[in-house]
Amino acid sequence: MEDRRKQEIEETLARARKTVADSRELMAQVNLRMQETDRLLAKQGLTREQVRGFKFTAEQRQLVNDELKRRGLPPVQDDAVDFDAMTAEVRASQIELGSDSDDVVAERQRKFGNFMREIRL
Repeated sequence: MEDRRKQEIEETLARARKTVADSRELMAQVNLRMQETDRLLAKQGLTREQVRGFKFTAEQRQLVNDELKRRGLPPVQDDAVDFDAMTAEVRASQIELGSDSDDVVAERQRKFGNFMREIRL
């Protein structure tokens, strides 16, 4: 019985170690992609913050879709999700469900917002 329990523990630890290693590899890939994005934007004289602030008209989106079609690529979705509105909706529903104090919720929202700001691009 003791040997079986030790084996189960070792198997669980092995899975956990693999998950950690996979997560680290994935984060390394994300960091490399972000660095590459920053380099490409810098070549154009832009930053992620500037790109994040871009607002596109329907005409501009159509021109992009025409060019993408010409290149054999899928179009940009016209019904793009409003990330900020969706995030606010999720946050509001979490606040209703949670029993945390307003300070704790506000801090979580701030941290989440800062985290997502890096990924949204």
